[in-house]
Amino acid sequence: MTQPSDYRLPLGQRLAYAVGHVQNDLFAAMWFSYLLLYLQHVVLLPETTAGMIFLIGQFCDGIITPWIAYESDRLNWRCYGKRKTTHLIGTVVISLTFPFVFTRCYGCENASYWSLVIYFVPLVCLFQSGWAAVQVSHLSLIPELTNVPKERDELNIIRYAFDILTDAAVYVITYFVLIYHTADVLPEEAISPNNADVFRNISFILLFVGVIFTGIFHVFTPEKTGTGNGSSSDDSSLGSYMIWKDWFKVASFYKIAIVFSVSRVITNILQAFIPLYLQEGTQAPQQLIATIPLIINLSGFVSSLLVKPILRCLSKKSLFMISAGCTFISCIWFAWDDPNNIRDQNIYIIAVLSGVGGSMMLVLALSLAADLIGENTESGGFVYGCMAFAEKIINGVTILAFQAGKGSCVGCTTYYRNVLCYGVCFFVMVNLLAVLCLNSSNLYVSKPILLDDESELSFSTLLDNKKKKYGAVRSGFQLFSKST
Repeated sequence: MTQPSDYRLPLGQRLAYAVGHVQNDLFAAMWFSYLLLYLQHVVLLPETTAGMIFLIGQFCDGIITPWIAYESDRLNWRCYGKRKTTHLIGTVVISLTFPFVFTRCYGCENASYWSLVIYFVPLVCLFQSGWAAVQVSHLSLIPELTNVPKERDELNIIRYAFDILTDAAVYVITYFVLIYHTADVLPEEAISPNNADVFRNISFILLFVGVIFTGIFHVFTPEKTGTGNGSSSDDSSLGSYMIWKDWFKVASFYKIAIVFSVSRVITNILQAFIPLYLQEGTQAPQQLIATIPLIINLSGFVSSLLVKPILRCLSKKSLFMISAGCTFISCIWFAWDDPNNIRDQNIYIIAVLSGVGGSMMLVLALSLAADLIGENTESGGFVYGCMAFAEKIINGVTILAFQAGKGSCVGCTTYYRNVLCYGVCFFVMVNLLAVLCLNSSNLYVSKPILLDDESELSFSTLLDNKKKKYGAVRSGFQLFSKST
C-alpha cells in the first residue's frame, strides 16, 4: 500500500534502523584505513602482496554480493524478515573473522611468505562475504520501510551520519590505543611489528561496540515477514513485479550504478592512502594517522546533515557538482603543496575538503539508488547487490594497481601523493560525467500481462496501466531546479 506523502516513521524506528550498519561501518573504517598499513608495516608483506590480498577480498565480496542480494529477495520466512535474516547471518560471519585478520598469528613468526598469504586469504574472503550480506540487506530495507521519497532520503542521511560517527569513533579509539601503547617510545616512531597488539586490541573493541548496536537494530527495527505470495520469484506473469532481469533494460540503472560505485571508490581511496601518505610521504607522527581521518569524518558528518536543507534550494545534480568540486580541490592540493607544509598545517584543510566532498557525493549516490528502486522493492536487494558488485571490483582492481605501482617505485616518497591527486581526480571526473548524463526517465514493465483467458494485454494499455516510475528521478532531475 502506498503511504501518504506526510507519513513519518517514528524517530525510534529511524534511529534503530540507522544503527544496524554500525558494526559494518566500524569494521570498514579500520579495514580501508589500516589494512594495507597493517599488512605492509606490521606483517611486513610487500606492497604488491598486500594489494593482492585486498583485491582477493574485494573480488569475493563483489562476486558473492549479487547472489546474496538475489537470495535475499527470494527469502520468504514467516518467522523473521528476509532482510533481517540475511543481516543476522552476515553479522555472525564478520564477528567471527574480523578480529583474526588483525590478530598476530601465533606460531607464524618464522612462516614463509606464502604461508602468510594462505592464512590471510580465507579470513579476508569470509569477512568480505559476511560484510556484503549485512550491507545489501540493510540498504534493501530502506525501500521496504517507506515508499515516501523524502523519508527515504532522510533514512539515507541518518544512516550515513551514523557511518561518519562510527568512522570517527574508530579513529578516536585508535588514537587513544596508540597513545597507551606508545607511552614508552618516541611519538615520532613509525608503525612497526611492535604495534601488532595495538591493532588486535582495536579490533576487539570495535567488535564489542558493534555487536551492541546490531542487537538494538534487530530488536527495534520492524520488517514485514513472508506472506507467501512469492513476489521475488521468477514468476512475473502478472506483470506487477520488477524481476532482476528487467533492471538490465533500464539505462539509468547503469548510470546510477557508476555514480554509486565510483563515489564509494573515492572515499575508499582516501581512507586507504591518506594514512600511507602520512606515514611514508611526510614522516608524520603515529597519532596523525588517527587524527586526520577523524577530521575527515567529522567534517563529513556535519556536511551530511546539511544535505537535506540544501536540497530545498538546489537539485541533487547541482549539489553533486559542488561536492565533487570540494574533492577535486583537496586532491589537487596534494600535488602542488610542499609535504612539510601539508604535514604541519595544510593537511587539516585538505582533510575538511575531502570529508565534505566525499560525504556529500556518497549521500547523494545512496539517495539516487533509492530513487531508482522506487516502489519496486521486490527486487531492491538485487539492485544494491549489482551496484556493490561494481564497487568492489573497481575498488579492488584500483587498489591493487596502485599498490603494484608502489612496488615498482621503491623509495618514492611522492608516490602516494600522486595517487591521492591524479587517481582520485580521475574518478571524480568519471562521477561528474555519469551524473550529468542522468535525466528524467520512467521505468516501464515491458513484459505482457496474461489474463485469465490467456489473451495478452495490449502494449499501449500496459504502458498506461503498469507504469512504474522512479522516486526523485521522475521530477526531471534538472540541473538548476529543486529536486522534490
